[in-house]
Amino acid sequence: SFVIHPMFLCNLFRCIYISPSFEFLMLCWFSRRDVLMHVLFCIYKLVYILVIIIYLCLSLCFICFSIPFLFQVLSYLCYLISWI
Repeated sequence: SFVIHPMFLCNLFRCIYISPSFEFLMLCWFSRRDVLMHVLFCIYKLVYILVIIIYLCLSLCFICFSIPFLFQVLSYLCYLISWI
């Protein structure tokens, strides 16, 4: 049976992320045997970032109609930067 080595996944996802978080590095270096954990964690993070980016784009579209959206977008940008 074909088994994907966890470190291969780690290196693959490390290439995807510009600045991997500390938790991601911990997962890569200390839980090598649990391949599913790597995949789920990375998929979760990718989906989470995509949702935030989509929300920010939608918010930017409505800035012309409502000033409060600007503050909301700025707060989400700050949150995204601190989370990454």
